[in-house]
Amino acid sequence: MLEICRALAGSALLVLDEAYIEFSGRTSLASRLAEFPNLVLLRTLSKAYALAGARCGALLASHEIVALLTRIIPPYALSASTVEAVIELTAGPQRAQAVARIHTLLEERERMRAQLTAMPRVRRVLPSDANFLLVEFRDAQAALASARSVGLLVRDFSTHPQLRGCLRLTVGTPEQNARLLAALEGA
Repeated sequence: MLEICRALAGSALLVLDEAYIEFSGRTSLASRLAEFPNLVLLRTLSKAYALAGARCGALLASHEIVALLTRIIPPYALSASTVEAVIELTAGPQRAQAVARIHTLLEERERMRAQLTAMPRVRRVLPSDANFLLVEFRDAQAALASARSVGLLVRDFSTHPQLRGCLRLTVGTPEQNARLLAALEGA
């Protein structure tokens, strides 16, 4: 990414979405913003802080880019209740809880990946740096029915040309994951 940033310097912005950075094991490029004034990072609180409904995120960029955007962003773009929720959920103790939740999620993602990989009904589990796994099943519709039978919903990507037979399995709580894995293994 930094090579692309260098190549685009002076001619274009490079906008990177770091929505899943907390789950990736990689370091944010935020520390490189001063070095690369054409780098723009997008971050969200919806993934790691479980604030999907709040639709709250941040843009990290040079002062010049931020100044330009403040001229076009409408005033009061966030509701007071969203701001209050974000402040409360990102305070010290809640931040520690979020870190613990992310740690558990990463362990669960690895456990799910290992168990799914061993299942005969699974063709492959694609690598993931997010809070979900994309899994190619031999029979995606049967796997979908198995998940529904235990009250869990998964996203069906099997109609996408490059993702035939693939389901997106969000990593849930250890109990939810165990239910899903048992249902997929038993069917």
